[in-house]
Amino acid sequence: MTQRLNLSEGFKKENFKSLLKKRGQQKYGLRLLAMHYLQQGKTLQEVADLMETTIKTVRKWIQRYDLFGIEGLLSIQSGRGRKSMLLLHHKEDLKIAIKELEDKREGGRITGKDVCSMLQKRYSVRCSLSNTYVILKRLNLSWITVRSIHPKVDKEAQEAFKKRIS
Repeated sequence: MTQRLNLSEGFKKENFKSLLKKRGQQKYGLRLLAMHYLQQGKTLQEVADLMETTIKTVRKWIQRYDLFGIEGLLSIQSGRGRKSMLLLHHKEDLKIAIKELEDKREGGRITGKDVCSMLQKRYSVRCSLSNTYVILKRLNLSWITVRSIHPKVDKEAQEAFKKRIS
């Protein structure tokens, strides 16, 4: 036995079919198509089967429309994703530590391996080199640098050369 849906008047008047034509190729096309099927009188179970989802999901979509309108239906929030290996306060500390290491280093150049070993020593976080670069990107730090001063530079010889040329 299927339950009769009590759809709001606004829901019944919404033109989901035209929205589907305009925005159906985007990631929320399934939601619009489901709402269109509901307007045509299909049951929750039929719509869930057509959308290859659960009745609970279809009910959530209806609820989002009722509460927030079409924008609420079409707003898709990103998932939580994997938890960060570094705590929030460690991220700022890491950013400062990387800049300090860069200042201390002769030539001012550090590598991803340097950051990777710092992560392991300071925060007990073991990660691959590629993940280290992801962390640096999230901290808005560029891992591509130029060597400002070569570690084996002879500054006196450079100054003498500059004086000789000019």
